[in-house]
Amino acid sequence: MRYQRAARRPAARSPPPAAPQAGVLLCAQRYERMLHSIITSKSEYVKLYIAISLIKMIARRC
Repeated sequence: MRYQRAARRPAARSPPPAAPQAGVLLCAQRYERMLHSIITSKSEYVKLYIAISLIKMIARRC
């Protein structure tokens, strides 16, 4: 019984160093796509909806 409990203990993990950079790149690509959608959209309602979504994304930093 003692050995089973020890075997189930999760190993200590450290986050990979490249993860934050990849996240920042994805964030920037998402911002760029949303800004492009605002510029190219013909509907004012769509532009407003995307702008609000973009502001929410920036507020929570992706």
